[in-house]
Amino acid sequence: MIVHDVFITPRGWMGLAASDAGLVSVVMPKNDPSLALEEIAETFSTCYSEDHDVLRLARQEILEYLEGSNKSFTVPLDLSSATSFRRKVWEATISIPRGECRSYLWLAMDVGSPRASRAIGGAMGANPLPIIIPCHRVISSSGALGGYSGGLDTKRWLLELEGWRGSKKLAEII
Repeated sequence: MIVHDVFITPRGWMGLAASDAGLVSVVMPKNDPSLALEEIAETFSTCYSEDHDVLRLARQEILEYLEGSNKSFTVPLDLSSATSFRRKVWEATISIPRGECRSYLWLAMDVGSPRASRAIGGAMGANPLPIIIPCHRVISSSGALGGYSGGLDTKRWLLELEGWRGSKKLAEII
């Protein structure tokens, strides 16, 4: 069974969905709670709103993160519907330290597929748990921000929230 929650943050209304195994979806901030709920409903046809330990922990940790006080997430994740390649990419993405960025090429090499930069981009675009799986920390080798499901302004804001100050040493992100 999938349960959901919609809650207000300093950036707008966010949505969460969870299974009994862990968090399965994070909806980036929207201007209206119904938009966050709609996005959850697009992915999960049967979803119930109820109090749930995983949702409560995820909401708390995301709000603390957006306030700048949470340095890491402990909420359990349910990535069971992902391919093994995407799970491997997302686990490598989680290892990128707060306030730092890595390139698609770095991720490709880290997961043992140095020619898979495009597939890495696909995995980032399919990330169901933005912020928790910090795909905002993945940028191009040139230092350009690239894309982001929440929009480039949100990506820049998240990086600045974490202390990123633009192009650090390029060798760190390649």
